[in-house]
Amino acid sequence: MAVARADDRRKRLCPPAVRAIPGMLAWTQTSPWEQQHGLRRHRLSVALSDDRGQTWKHFRNLESLDDRAYIEPPPLEEATDNEGPFYQPEDRARYPHAPGSMRSAYPAMVIVENRAIVTYDYMLVDPQGDKLAITGKVKVLPLKWIEQARP
Repeated sequence: MAVARADDRRKRLCPPAVRAIPGMLAWTQTSPWEQQHGLRRHRLSVALSDDRGQTWKHFRNLESLDDRAYIEPPPLEEATDNEGPFYQPEDRARYPHAPGSMRSAYPAMVIVENRAIVTYDYMLVDPQGDKLAITGKVKVLPLKWIEQARP
């Protein structure tokens, strides 16, 4: 079972959004390999905590080129923003949703009744890494949808 610790949040490259309730988190997560290969912010995820943010579970992706909803965070000293171009991945077996968004970041979130409303930046690039569009996106998520993810 994947359970993230509270300290793992500090290792992320984009600031997470924790709003309205202490038990829900939205953040951008990537592996060191993805960072080095131009896939820096393609995965925007949410998770829930039932212990006031000490651990996180029920990971779901709002945006991702693959289906991995939890990435083991690298040691803090390995975290880097690795500025450079974004690239659409060529490995469609590993990234079945490519081509797609290459930057889903800077989430803001509010809880209204039994739904989470999440807004975030969204960028598309072509296969060569050239920017096609940057816009904002809004998703309205039933909290039950998040709770139904594997803990």
